[in-house]
Amino acid sequence: MSRRFRLAEVAGLAREFSYAPPAARRRLLDAAERLLGELDPGASYPLDFVVYRISGYRPEQGGVLLAGEALRHDLAGLIAAIARGLDLPAEDRPGGGIDLAAAAREAGVSERTLHRWRDEGLATYPMRFADGSVRVGCARAALRLAASGRRTPRAPRRSDAAERSRVLARFDALRARLVAPTRAAGLIAEEFSRSREGVRKILRRAGRWEGRAPRRLDARAFARVLLRAADQLIPPAVVAARHGRDPIATAKLARRLRRDRLRAIVLPRRWFATFELPDAARVIPTAEVVGRGHAEAWMPLDAVRLVEESRDRMPARRGVVEIETLLAAEAWLLRVAAEAIPSLAPNESSLDSVETAIRRAGRIRQRLGRRLLPVVIARLEQSLGGPLLARTAGEVRALLDLAWRSLASILDGYEPTAPVGRGRSLMGVVSLGLDRAIAPVVEGLRGHRASARHASLGIDDPRLVLAPWLAAVDAASRFRGAVLDLDPAARRLLERRHGWGEEAARSLHELAAVEGGSLPRLLRRLAEAQTELRMTSRRRASGPISGQI
Repeated sequence: MSRRFRLAEVAGLAREFSYAPPAARRRLLDAAERLLGELDPGASYPLDFVVYRISGYRPEQGGVLLAGEALRHDLAGLIAAIARGLDLPAEDRPGGGIDLAAAAREAGVSERTLHRWRDEGLATYPMRFADGSVRVGCARAALRLAASGRRTPRAPRRSDAAERSRVLARFDALRARLVAPTRAAGLIAEEFSRSREGVRKILRRAGRWEGRAPRRLDARAFARVLLRAADQLIPPAVVAARHGRDPIATAKLARRLRRDRLRAIVLPRRWFATFELPDAARVIPTAEVVGRGHAEAWMPLDAVRLVEESRDRMPARRGVVEIETLLAAEAWLLRVAAEAIPSLAPNESSLDSVETAIRRAGRIRQRLGRRLLPVVIARLEQSLGGPLLARTAGEVRALLDLAWRSLASILDGYEPTAPVGRGRSLMGVVSLGLDRAIAPVVEGLRGHRASARHASLGIDDPRLVLAPWLAAVDAASRFRGAVLDLDPAARRLLERRHGWGEEAARSLHELAAVEGGSLPRLLRRLAEAQTELRMTSRRRASGPISGQI
């Protein structure tokens, strides 16, 4: 889970502290939490003071002044960055740790209000609770500090018949003076100490408030809206309600659009000798290496971390065998999907089975990219005649993008049907193909400029470059970062559905068998989890949390 920082200085500290060993990061975490509790949002603080209070090191220069409000916001993100990957028992946190759901109940607020407090400096991060589970929570001392001085929320006040009559009479009087309905509702809300939505509800029930008519879209525009909604995990029924359409007809149209989009993609078709075995359909997709290690599909979006990961990790003989097994499983899943697509019926079961197969194959391709990363970096540096990170930022990004595209093309065309020999093994084919693609570009870079030094260097997400055919069914994977903030049940459900965690993606029927209960109940749970996921992702994008994977 990564955060968006308002202050570049604090973002730099987060990058530096991420390289500290776990014991040092625990000390930094405790010091940062203590400092966060002492900050005044209306004051300003020099950078050297912040560095000294957290790390104990006092820089020689005082540095810039940091606004207290922005510093509180960013320190919460810094604490989350430091805590990433640490095993933090909840009982060891100041005052004891508490998960977000329990924190909201203890503070007497909604979880949405608690998320707003995070924007104001409430530090939250994963911690291990007594039941052994790891959930996002906060320290009780930090929660008490965030809740201090705030107004205690009042219980909702119901309007009686007399008040409703006064509201309606006042609304009629304002409308008689040609006051616009929205302006009239706002004036009444102020006069009666009511919320505007509460006043609108009274007017709506009395038939005095005409909501804005939904904008009527033509067929092509509505189709685009439906596809965007599917990418954002919004059910067709919600789109139908927003645009005044029939929900059943909208659901049918959404299924036809999904089928047409599947028919438009080009899936690589390869043949492996193992496909001829009688039990291939049962054995290949369920091999041990295929069913475990799915978290490795997610690569860091930082070139420095990618290069560091590749050091001394060249695949050994067993690793090459596992890579070939993964490649065979990916080819099998894509072949099954490609054969089903031409005659695909626009019903949920058929669509879901094909989309799940493509999603599983995409996760395998991303894992292959992670496992072949040392080969990619080695061939780049061999062609450059020196370290990749000695090049400029633009060159590093361009070379990595070229390498990912070349690797995708090599994997799409690799079929181990010829006798194995020099240059025909998977590692030989990958190395030779990368060299051929990189060499013409590198020729123009040799001795081009002085060496660069990069502490960190953001790059584009290689997932859809490695598997462009995955975009038709996996656009929603950008939400994966936000799933870490959900409660454990919703998080587990979405990770199992989309393959965002350690387990493979599952179809609806497979998910129902694992989760239990009926399919309609599962669909309701999924819809609720996806709604909360979208809201969380929106908060991450607009507040301290960023959607980086």
